[in-house]
Amino acid sequence: MGVRASKGKDGEKNHRSAYFNDEANSSTSGKFIPDKELQKSLKKVIGSNERILNVYIYKSKLSCYQLTSWIFYHPFVVLQTENWWWSIEKNGDGVAIQRSKHRESVRENYRMRSRNTVSGLLAEDTCRYNLRELIDML
Repeated sequence: MGVRASKGKDGEKNHRSAYFNDEANSSTSGKFIPDKELQKSLKKVIGSNERILNVYIYKSKLSCYQLTSWIFYHPFVVLQTENWWWSIEKNGDGVAIQRSKHRESVRENYRMRSRNTVSGLLAEDTCRYNLRELIDML
């Protein structure tokens, strides 16, 4: 998974990790999972056959100071499964994966904070894969 490594105070590279929040609609904060353990950790959390029903690609402004998202924007993916709503995205902070029982929690929030204005739906489609297959592709 393409997660950037950050540098610590001493200039050494920290281990690469992805942010994961398995209850985005609660006040519980997410955790950082080392890149090497991400697939194994996610497989423990999801069911053995959690089918992806729909895929949505949204866009949001790059910053709150941006007037429009017509040309420049941050795309992110929201997945609807039989039991959960998931968001998966990558930006300068790295990879973030969130899930919730409510679509708004993963669409409107990023790492427990309100995201910059969600300015539109770019695409939507049905899906024939399950989450385990998606994780195997990561």
